[in-house]
Formats: sequence, C-alpha cells, structure tokens
Amino acid sequence: MERIAIVNATNDAFVPVLQTLHTSLLQNNSTAYVDFFIVDNDLSFNGKGRLAANIAHFPNAAIHFETVSLMADTDFVESNRIPKTAYYRLMAPCLFQNSNFSRLLYLDCDMVVTGNIMKLWQTDLAGNVIGAVEDAGNLDRFAAMGLDTGGARYFNSGLLLIDLERWRQEKITSKVMAFIRDHPEKLKYHDQDALNAVLYSKWYQLHPRFNAQSDLMLGITRTFDAKTARLNREARQRPTIIHYCGHVKPWHSDYQHADLQAIYRYYAQRNGGVADGAEDQYQ
Repeated sequence: MERIAIVNATNDAFVPVLQTLHTSLLQNNSTAYVDFFIVDNDLSFNGKGRLAANIAHFPNAAIHFETVSLMADTDFVESNRIPKTAYYRLMAPCLFQNSNFSRLLYLDCDMVVTGNIMKLWQTDLAGNVIGAVEDAGNLDRFAAMGLDTGGARYFNSGLLLIDLERWRQEKITSKVMAFIRDHPEKLKYHDQDALNAVLYSKWYQLHPRFNAQSDLMLGITRTFDAKTARLNREARQRPTIIHYCGHVKPWHSDYQHADLQAIYRYYAQRNGGVADGAEDQYQ
C-alpha cells in the first residue's frame, strides 16, 4: 500500500473544517495509507485530540503534529480571510529532512476530496519544484506586483504538490520568506503572491479537477482558449478536490450555493465537523 504525505496548517478555529477534509479524503482513498502532518504553533491539546480521534476509525491513516516557528523579523501580511497560519505551508518542506518521503501534498483546510488522489500524488512534475492549478480568478497579479514573467500563469496555492529535494536545493522557503519581508506592500494575496513571484517558471500545471475552486465550480471563470474551457468543463463534471475559496464558506449560514454546500455537509455530518445549526462559530 503506497504511503501519501498530506500536509495541512490549522489553528483551533479551523479544527472542525480540517476534520471534514480528512474524512472526505479517507472515505474516497481506502487503497492508500495516508500520513497527515499538521503544522502549527499554537494548536491546543484539545484540538489535536479532536483531529486524532476523527481519523482513529480509519485503518489506513496516521496523524503527526509538527510545531513551526515563523521568522520574527518578517512582516506577515494578514487579513480576516488569510491568517498567519496560511504561511505555515512555507515551512512544511523543512520538516521532512530525514523522512522517506520524496514529495508532499499540501492542502488548504477549506477543501473536500471527492475522488481518488493517487493519480495526483503520482504526477510526474517534469523537473519542476511544484505542481499546482491555475487560479480560477484569472488574476493578473504579476503586472500588479511589477514583475516581468514573460506571460507566466498564476497558480492557486491552496494545493501544492511539492518535490522536496528540488524545493530544498533551490532554497524556496528562504526565497519566499525574503520576498515577503522585502515586499509586503505587493502582497494582496499574501503568501500566494510570494510563492508565485518565486516559482512562476518552476511549476507544473495540474488538471483543474485537483483544485476545483469555487468560481470554476460555479462556471463564472473567464476562459481564453478552447483547451482551458475543456479542462474546466471536465473539472466541473468530475472534480477530485473541491476548494471552497472566498470569504463566505459552506459552513456559514449565508452561503448561497446549495449544491456545493450539500457536498460539504455530506462529509461534515460524518465526523466531528460542522453540522447544521453550528456553522457560524467557525469564521
């Protein structure tokens, strides 16, 4: 049975949301052994216990907790949508110096897995540092940041398939942290902007079904060529991972997309996650 390394970053407020992601992944991937690595610097004993208990009845999973420290002299741009925990993904590759894993899969908490991820896990990255999916907002962030990238596409950092050796060889963590420190005024989308600034020519474009973002699922993305339109259509029809981007989430009572919310609640109601009537306590 192949082992898959999944990395998540969370705080106590998002523990129920992460439980839902874990439940959805394990229910749809019984043929792989999944090692979950949770990176944080302030997750409570209770929060860790809830995450561990949530996967305890799955025989093909284990959970590990890793404490990270961010550079104290870095100006971390935050917002009510993106807390400092989002930056923990930058440190995750440093935790695998002595492991048997050659790659890891980082997933944001606000996702559900609706299919088998083995094809994603085994993707040949063709010499690139990461695999990712283009941001569904078709964001022209490079121009806004004043970067000449020769027409490079901008990826969404909610899912990153990371080649650990190449990441370390090219000192990506240090380079991204330096960009954050030196250019905080450029970071509208925080660490995602910084990751794109450093990796714009070193990422492999994955099928959008592996990070089917809300705009894509709702059919409101702009498409500029026939191939992208076809891939987006395939992702909407058979998403492997749905990413609930945006400020309003499916566990909020004012979420307006019933079909997407129903998918989320299907998994949330099968664990200790967000259930009906309890959505708004998780902001």
